Amino acid sequence: MGGAAVCLAGGERGRLGDLAVTEEELGRLTDTVQAAGLEQTSVHKHLLAHSPALLWCHVHTLTEAPAVAARHLRAALETTGTPLPPRLAAPVTADLDTDRLDAVLRGRGTDYAGTYKFTFVRRETVVDHHRVIPWGMGAVTGVNFQPLGRGRAAVNGALALTAGEVQPAIRALRRGGVDVVELHNHTLTEEPRLFFAHYWAVGDATGLARCLSAAVATTNVAWQATPGIDRRGS
Repeated sequence: MGGAAVCLAGGERGRLGDLAVTEEELGRLTDTVQAAGLEQTSVHKHLLAHSPALLWCHVHTLTEAPAVAARHLRAALETTGTPLPPRLAAPVTADLDTDRLDAVLRGRGTDYAGTYKFTFVRRETVVDHHRVIPWGMGAVTGVNFQPLGRGRAAVNGALALTAGEVQPAIRALRRGGVDVVELHNHTLTEEPRLFFAHYWAVGDATGLARCLSAAVATTNVAWQATPGIDRRGS
């Protein structure tokens, strides 16, 4: 459930994303990003007690030369062990009752890179630097299930929260036994101000889905279809 993601907002010429790095790679990555004039907006963990120890470095830029920014980002990626390009895995959700997960989370998940993935987008218009941020730029809630067999799963992701939603969401996660990994911002000047609560748990997939559904319900979001491998057709 780790990796690097870089998004481009078409005509706005904005780039936003995060790069997964080891602790040993972080210094080189930071130097490369700063030398290129890209903004670092957050450095944090997404997981607990994982090996190798990874950090996620969020980057942002506004540019009239997106191809140049892409070259800078490629140079940054090359300071890390991130493979290029990423390869999507075949569906591996046979041990999950995906219809049940869909019903509990009131959406429709997709197989993506070995996980069963749900995305929920903010109902408000999110703006940064006076530009609307499309949901594809990452200001979203993500719920990801990694099948472990016999109906069990590891669940990981982040809730996109306004300030008033943070405590209710955390309480909902903890009532279901889900660990809160990090609470932080991903960007610096977005409106409304968004905080991201990253979480992790292992257990019965349906039970975890109920907990995540309760947490998602504390926030002003709506389910959004995402690219992936749909086993059931459109």
